[in-house]
Amino acid sequence: MADNDPNLDLPELEEKSGFPWIPLIAIVVAFALAAGWILYGRYYRGGSATAVAGLEQQLVTEKAALDEERNKVFDMTNQLEAMKNAIASGQVKDRKKAVAEYNQLAAEQNAQRQKVKTLANQYNTKVAKLQELK
Repeated sequence: MADNDPNLDLPELEEKSGFPWIPLIAIVVAFALAAGWILYGRYYRGGSATAVAGLEQQLVTEKAALDEERNKVFDMTNQLEAMKNAIASGQVKDRKKAVAEYNQLAAEQNAQRQKVKTLANQYNTKVAKLQELK
C-alpha cells in the first residue's frame, strides 16, 4: 500500500544565514530619494520667492500705467460725447471742421483702446504667471 505520510523523504530546508543586502539597499535608496526631493523643494521655493517679489513689483508698476492709459480713454470718450452733442445741437460755427476734429479724436481714441487692450493682456499674462508661481 501507499504511504500516507506527506513528508516524503524531502531534505530539510536550511535557513540562509547571510546578511539581508536587498532590503538594506532599498532603504538607502528610499532615503536618498526623499532627501533629494526635500532639497529640490527648498531650492525651488527659495528661487521662486525672489521671482514672486520681482513679479509683484512689476505688476504694481504696470497696473499704474494701465490705469493711466484707461483714464485717457475715458477722457477721450467724454470729449467725444461732448463734441457729438455740440455738433448735433448746432453749437459749433464750422460744422465740417468740428466733424473732422471729432473723427480725428475718434481715431486717436481707437488707437488708445488698442494700446490699453495690449497692456491689459500683458498684465493678465503676468498675473497668471504670478498665480502659477504661488
